Parts: sequence; C-alpha cells; structure tokens
Amino acid sequence: ASPRHAYTRALLDAHLGLDTEPLLQQAGASR
Repeated sequence: ASPRHAYTRALLDAHLGLDTEPLLQQAGASR
C-alpha cells in the first residue's frame, strides 16, 4: 500500500469509523 493510500484509509477510518463499526458488528453477529 502506498503512503497516500494509508493516509486516505486513516482519514476514512477516522471519519467513518463511528458509522461503519456498528455495521461491521451487525454483519459479524448475523453470520
């Protein structure tokens, strides 16, 4: 992964983390 990709991913994780984490938990629980 390029530094730019890692930086972008970090921003996405920071910005979307609160929104995506519950979705990931639901997806894991539904399996």
